[in-house]
Amino acid sequence: MWGDLWIFPFDVTIWGTVASWFSAIISSLSIFAAAAYYIIDKWQAAKSQARHVRFVRCYWTKFAVKAEVHNHSDESIFDVTVLCGRRPFRDYINRLMDSRPVEMDELPGLLEAWQALPGGNVQVRSFQDSHIRPGEFISVYYAGARSLGLVYWIEFRDSMARPWRMQLDQHEPIRIREHWRPKYTLTEVLKYRGARKYREERKRVQTWITQNAHK
Repeated sequence: MWGDLWIFPFDVTIWGTVASWFSAIISSLSIFAAAAYYIIDKWQAAKSQARHVRFVRCYWTKFAVKAEVHNHSDESIFDVTVLCGRRPFRDYINRLMDSRPVEMDELPGLLEAWQALPGGNVQVRSFQDSHIRPGEFISVYYAGARSLGLVYWIEFRDSMARPWRMQLDQHEPIRIREHWRPKYTLTEVLKYRGARKYREERKRVQTWITQNAHK
């Protein structure tokens, strides 16, 4: 037997024909595709209710930020918790630079203002029920002026008790995992087209942050 395999390593009487191999591969791919579709379908179904929840800003002043949590789904949501927290300093500066150039001599003042913001995660007291029925909403008030250095978000549970979080004015819910803590990645680096000095200034800003903010 092994002598035949040495001479004819792909003997069809032992290994089968190309057609049979191709059929087996197609069958395996079909099984994997069906499994992938099932997983994606279940994930979409789990997310369907949370996608009908909206956390939107109504207005802001120098004294407060008002927002509303709307439940546009067919089921109630529960344990609605309103939170805010301070962004990492680097993230704060990057967001600021998305709207305007930041000069080096501004950084010490910006760092001082950022340090004055409440650190950690602060739960905002709500005087309304944390249970929102279909088609209803609650109002939320954040004390203090709106700041790019702060993140505003809510946490809630859907009708199947699955926990979710959603940032203000971002309509894509994120599933909360066990021992979750909010992690905010750096924003996409702003590209100043045709402005070499802006790119160089940005590098200097990042170096200053690394040396002085330690965050």
